[in-house]
Amino acid sequence: MMRALARLLVIMLLVIVLLALVTPIDARAQDASADPLVDPIVHGAWLYAGNCVRCHGAYAEARLGEGKTDKTLKAEISGESRRGCAIDWSVARGGSLTVKAINALAAFMLAWEEQGGDLALPPLPPQPTPTPSPATAASGAAAPAANASTPTPTSLPPDLQLALESNPLAHGAWLYAQNCYRCHRDYAIGRMGLGLERDRIERTIQGGKTGSNMPAFALNRGGPLRSIDIKLIVNYIEAFEQLGAAPALPDVVQQTMVQSLDPAMLTPIALPTASLVQGDATRGALLYRAYCATCHGASGQGGSGPVLARSWPGVRPDLMLRAVVAQGVPGAAMRGWAQAHGGPLDEAMLDDVVAYLSILPSGVFTMQQMRQSTAFVLTDAILRNWLGVTLLVVVVGGIGGALWRRRQH
Repeated sequence: MMRALARLLVIMLLVIVLLALVTPIDARAQDASADPLVDPIVHGAWLYAGNCVRCHGAYAEARLGEGKTDKTLKAEISGESRRGCAIDWSVARGGSLTVKAINALAAFMLAWEEQGGDLALPPLPPQPTPTPSPATAASGAAAPAANASTPTPTSLPPDLQLALESNPLAHGAWLYAQNCYRCHRDYAIGRMGLGLERDRIERTIQGGKTGSNMPAFALNRGGPLRSIDIKLIVNYIEAFEQLGAAPALPDVVQQTMVQSLDPAMLTPIALPTASLVQGDATRGALLYRAYCATCHGASGQGGSGPVLARSWPGVRPDLMLRAVVAQGVPGAAMRGWAQAHGGPLDEAMLDDVVAYLSILPSGVFTMQQMRQSTAFVLTDAILRNWLGVTLLVVVVGGIGGALWRRRQH
């Protein structure tokens, strides 16, 4: 009787344990099915809506993953590739997206490209609403003025709106007239895209040109144009260059290509101001020797890298040098040396290197810099090579002692 009760008790305990193990699994499964973001593709679509639409528009317009591999797309999103998004989205580079989120975003884009159209997705959860800060509220008041140069399609006459929606090339021509005519006039006059690769034209429109009146037009740089708008302008420029003449446009669009000479359009665009790069050329010389001399030569005379002991024409050569050192040169062996781009140099070190590069053309320091530099270099050499210096002293001392004793005899 006791054995039967013991067996029954053991069976009951096993049943209770099994129920305890199965119940959380079922609960987790129910929670997973209730949360659509568990699916990476759905999660990627949600991330695209929250982070990318404001600049690139709907994915069907932007097609950011077209013809790209998973590895390339992730590098462009994270910021590892300088040919990708102007924003470094990876948390490791100061962005807001984790590796898991970047993987999901890439998975959504590639799934869209594989299907060749919109995906069948469940309703996406609402995006989180950030709490506005005083700075955000202040900048928000100025945003409409910055974006006012390009009329919204809904404010256009119906015939013009229909022509733009049905003809992407005409849309690009119209955007050129609205945003570029004020400085470049008719494209046939300047031919700014002649001989340039598409990527360079896009990047110039997106970020502007440092040291010139060319402002940044991309939304994420404070301009009025989405990514798709810039692509449409480049399409128009490329079509013009391929034909060698202006492409045929609908009459309603052609009438907008020559803008009236409104005096406001001819007002010069104020150059953005930035303080001069202030660094220590003495420390910069040591950093240059450690990181740059291998390619550019001990005195900037060049080697596998270009000559640096030269003048740098431009309005702000210090900013240009700092940008190149920090970010590198796409498509070249020159990597980005800033910590934000995976390099070893912090902000102060970058300033020091630029200060040293700025005095390389003259080939001389001031007397104070020369004395400081000599002290730094000699101290550094002695500390690095103390064993060799000690051995040299011993050898010279031994030879001198032997000669002295020989004279004594």
